[in-house]
Amino acid sequence: MTSERSYRKPLSEKEVLLEILRNAGSQFDPVITKIFVEKVLINGAKLRNF
Repeated sequence: MTSERSYRKPLSEKEVLLEILRNAGSQFDPVITKIFVEKVLINGAKLRNF
């Protein structure tokens, strides 16, 4: 989501977090989503491009 693709521009960290939260329970496991968001928001972990 944070990498540029030929069909779209990269999303900001805020946009990525909102997208993940919006899709928790359908596209993303809600338990893993909660842990991931806590790590990013509370612990200040940075998202990396892959």
